[in-house]
Amino acid sequence: MRRWETAVVLTALAAMASHGAHATPQYYPGTGHYYEVVMDLSFPDWSAAQAYAEQLSWLGMSGYLASIASSDENQFIFQLSLGRAVGDTATVWEIGPWLGGYQLPGSPEPDEGWVWVTGEPWTFSAWADNQPDNNGWMGQNEMALCYWSDAGQPAPTWNDYTDSPPHESDGRVYGYVVEYGEGVTLVNQTTWEVIKSVFQ
Repeated sequence: MRRWETAVVLTALAAMASHGAHATPQYYPGTGHYYEVVMDLSFPDWSAAQAYAEQLSWLGMSGYLASIASSDENQFIFQLSLGRAVGDTATVWEIGPWLGGYQLPGSPEPDEGWVWVTGEPWTFSAWADNQPDNNGWMGQNEMALCYWSDAGQPAPTWNDYTDSPPHESDGRVYGYVVEYGEGVTLVNQTTWEVIKSVFQ
């Protein structure tokens, strides 16, 4: 690759890293909502990913980190995440992308108090084996939800993870799933500010 070609590629990757690489949102008839997986090489924390998602919209619908209420919806979102690539990163795996679930502060560990950013009831879960475990990096509390690989292979299973994961290559979360829906009421701002303060 010539020097100018390398410069063009690096510039494009830098732009994607700062804003995320977007795909066209895909419609899921089961909810009537649209979903997209955003690749983001800035490795956003969960709370940052939620803030980014809330800045997005599609066809007049507001964005937020995806909430999942069924096995079919989970499989649909999982399939969207496969094959997304930016630079040398083949997919969003092995860890991630972020989803819109989080654990309320002070909840009994490891599996109580999980809620969605939309306030929808937690009626479905797809935890990976032995998850959630609250086994945080450097003692951090694992309060945020993401997809989790199975023995290094992408799988539609979940993990509780720290809001600010390590930035070594084996701990990064490369993206997040945005859901776009009409008439969705996110957690009220006061509650959300309290939650963010616990994450930080």
